[in-house]
Amino acid sequence: MKTLRTAVWLTNTPREVRDLTGTFKRARWDLEVAASSDDVLMRLNLDDPEVDFLIVEPGAESVHCLQRARTMDPDLPCVLLRGAACDPALLFEVGRCRRGYALDIKEPVVGEDNLRLLLGYMKGLPPTGFPPSYDRKQRQLANRVASSYDQFESEKPGTVAFWLHEERMITELIQELKSRATDPLRILEMGCGTGRLVKCALDADPSCRVRGVDFSGRMITEAKQRLESYGRRWHGERGVAEQLNHRVHKNYDLVIMGFGFPCYAPTDAVLKEARRVLRPDGHLWCSAYNHNALAYERWQANIADAEPERPISTWIDRERGELWIREQAESQPSTLPARTFTLGHFERHLRHAGFQVIGCGTFPVLYSLLGRSEISKYAEGDGRERCYGNADFSFRLYELDELVSQHLRDKGYYSYFLASKTTLHVEALRQRMGLFTPKVLEP
Repeated sequence: MKTLRTAVWLTNTPREVRDLTGTFKRARWDLEVAASSDDVLMRLNLDDPEVDFLIVEPGAESVHCLQRARTMDPDLPCVLLRGAACDPALLFEVGRCRRGYALDIKEPVVGEDNLRLLLGYMKGLPPTGFPPSYDRKQRQLANRVASSYDQFESEKPGTVAFWLHEERMITELIQELKSRATDPLRILEMGCGTGRLVKCALDADPSCRVRGVDFSGRMITEAKQRLESYGRRWHGERGVAEQLNHRVHKNYDLVIMGFGFPCYAPTDAVLKEARRVLRPDGHLWCSAYNHNALAYERWQANIADAEPERPISTWIDRERGELWIREQAESQPSTLPARTFTLGHFERHLRHAGFQVIGCGTFPVLYSLLGRSEISKYAEGDGRERCYGNADFSFRLYELDELVSQHLRDKGYYSYFLASKTTLHVEALRQRMGLFTPKVLEP
């Protein structure tokens, strides 16, 4: 039997609408009733199960509800049950939704004729004339793996090595920006996942304020659990990185796109949106999968066969343009579209989006080449709390890898970039963070 789809109804008469749950269930819909805009938005943020349809009645909170729902999920079908008189501002907001519709209904709202019209309309789900804003299967995958994501990723020592390196670089960047700022830093992470880099930013500067955006509501839920002790210093919300809320997201000092995020999001769109939300002197930190990594020469076997020894958790098939993600240790990997970039190629994307590129680097080399059993030979007995509990991790090897990566500048598995809207302080930042300038004419 097919799984019920979920509809949320923002209503002025919650008791009467709640009586309709049986009618909706017979039509293969699971109906949830919301009495306020906050109830609807919390439900969209939880994303468990995901909401397939939003029904709105005219009311004081309806405009706000549609505005926020549109930024959280631009492709969510929304229908306004329009009576004889309807606020033009509300009709305008329905029209701005990519899949927003107004149905002319009779009084009462829960009448039999109205229900027949509404359920028939929901069954058809009229298609939009626009392409999807995001890959729905990709979001469903993110929702499935959210609760086990951190544990599974941290089992690979090469992944942990990059996490530590990326966090160190971001910490140094934030401290440098803080030393020059007159007001508390405002930071945004696009594709924040479970909040690892949000935590890094909050720890680097106790006075900063951070927002995290992710299109997976369950990832946001995991992030809120991880960051519960930080209180109101941060805010997490479901949203699509390339279509942020213009009223909320603006004037940031720093935007972060970590852990290869631009490779499996619409790269140019998220870079342009990052530039839009930055202050005139704002900075962008981002990382990508390096097309020239030595790891691809080392791990040429079938991806599934190489899995036990490969030290990197996430793997890209460069030829197919696919990112491989395992949901469980023994499962076959799921795939989603993703890209690798040479340093010169990604820099050109940054410049095309209007950024000045300050510098870049790649990491890790050794931790992407050596097998897990080889790395574990160097593991120390203590300090596990500093490397996400990974039993195979070696800090001595990690320090050596940072040195090697400075000399083999284009051979690490991940590449990372610092860019800005301004040319101020470029040399100071480049030197402090050990960055170099890519050759823009490289393929």
